[in-house]
Amino acid sequence: MPDTSRIIISGFGLSGCLLTRMLLEKEHPFFSLVLIDEHFQTDPKHLCFMRNEKIPEQYIKRSWSRISMTDAKGNAIIRDLKQEKYRLLDWQKIFDETLSLCKEDPRVTLIKGRVQKFHETSNEVQVRIEDGDDIIGDKLFNSIRLGTSKSDLLQQFKGAIVEFDEAVYDPEKASLMDFHSHKSSKDVEFKYELPFSRTKALIEYTIITSNPISKAELDKRFSKLLENMSSVRSISKEESGAIPMPSKVFKPQHSTRTMHIGIAGGFQRRSSGYLLQTIHDQLDNWAEFAFSSSLPKLKKDELKEYLDTVFLSVIKSKPSLSQSLFLAMFRGTSGDQFLRFMFNPMKLRSILPIVLSLPKRPFLKHAAIHFKSLF
Repeated sequence: MPDTSRIIISGFGLSGCLLTRMLLEKEHPFFSLVLIDEHFQTDPKHLCFMRNEKIPEQYIKRSWSRISMTDAKGNAIIRDLKQEKYRLLDWQKIFDETLSLCKEDPRVTLIKGRVQKFHETSNEVQVRIEDGDDIIGDKLFNSIRLGTSKSDLLQQFKGAIVEFDEAVYDPEKASLMDFHSHKSSKDVEFKYELPFSRTKALIEYTIITSNPISKAELDKRFSKLLENMSSVRSISKEESGAIPMPSKVFKPQHSTRTMHIGIAGGFQRRSSGYLLQTIHDQLDNWAEFAFSSSLPKLKKDELKEYLDTVFLSVIKSKPSLSQSLFLAMFRGTSGDQFLRFMFNPMKLRSILPIVLSLPKRPFLKHAAIHFKSLF
C-alpha cells in the first residue's frame, strides 16, 4: 500500500456507518476516507442484535430477558434468556454521532450523490457519480446493490410506536412472532412487538412472501392489525421496509481493491433477515482489508448457509408449513438456542436442537435436494 491510502465507502447505511467508526477509531495516520451517499440521512429503524462487545452500552436503547412466540389459537410460548439478551440498537444516535465525527475529522470527505457504477484497474478503483466526476481511490467498500435485486422471498414490514391507555405489556418480554389471527396459506404473516414500557411498544405487521404486496396494501394490513387492538392512545414514528431473503447464497465478486459489505456483500442472515450481528462479526476483517495489499479470508459458515438454504426452500415450496416450522423450532429449543439461530453465531452443539425440532419429512426432503451445496 502507498504511504497515503485513499479509502472509499459507498453508502452510509448500517454497514458503512459502523465500518467508518472502526476505521476512524484506529487513528491510522496514513489514510483519507471518502464517504459517498445519496442523502446522508436515515429513516427510523429498530435494529436488534443479540450481543457484541463492539457496541458500547450507550448505544443500547433497550434489552429484553424473555422472548415469546404465539400460535394461531393465541397460545403463547415463553422462553427465558439466560446467557443472551435481545437488544435494541439506538440507531439514530449512533448514526448522528458518526456523521458528526466525519464532519469534524480532516481525513474525511463527504460526497452527496448517487453511485452509478464502479471500475477497477491494477492501480486504482473508480466510482462514477450521477451528474458528477469519477471518484478515485485505492480501496473501495461498497454497500450498494446496483441494478435489479432479485430475491425469491421478501420480508415486508410496517410498524409504529403505539401507546395504550392500559398496561398491556410485560416490558421484559419481546414477542418475536405472534401468529394469532394470521392464517394465510400462501404467506407467512405475524405480529412483532417490542415493549418499551407496560403501555408502549413498537408493533409491526410482517409478511414473508414470494409475491410482494404494494405499500398501500401493507399500510392497510397494518391499520387493520391496530384496529383489532383495544385502548390505543397514540401512534407515532411509523416505519416500513422490505428485506430480501434469497434462498440461494449470494456470492459477490471481491477483489484486492474492492470489497462488498452488508447486504451487497451477502452478509445478511438469510433465514431471519437480521444484519447487525453479521456486520459486527466481519468488521475486523473489513478493517484489515483497508490497510492490506491482499484480500483477507472472510468468515463464511458453510453449514449455517446450508441450513438457511434448506429452511427457506421449505418455506418457499409450502408456505402453509411456515408457522409450524417456526413454532416447532421455538418449542424444541431454549431461548438462547433460538436467538443464536436467528442471528449469526452457530456451533454444532447449538445446531443439533434446531435440526431435531423441525418436522422431519419436509426438512429431510429439502435437505437432500440441497445437500451438494455443502461441497
